[in-house]
Amino acid sequence: MIGKLRGSWHALDDELTEIVRQIDEHFQELIARLIAANVEYMIESWASVARRADEYRQIAYIDLIPEQEVDMTLYILRHIAW
Repeated sequence: MIGKLRGSWHALDDELTEIVRQIDEHFQELIARLIAANVEYMIESWASVARRADEYRQIAYIDLIPEQEVDMTLYILRHIAW
């Protein structure tokens, strides 16, 4: 009876050891895949930021009109009055 129990415990120990080994092995693989996916995501994110920054850069700069060419009456009517 005790021999059977010991045999069962050893078998259970072997199975649990194998489960832990499998988890460790696959966990490392999973981490590697997650890191690779995260790197790809970050590259795509930075590309999106670069596109938006370039769009902003293209519209952010304006040409200044010489003061002599500005019609102050029209400016006041459009921006200040009412």
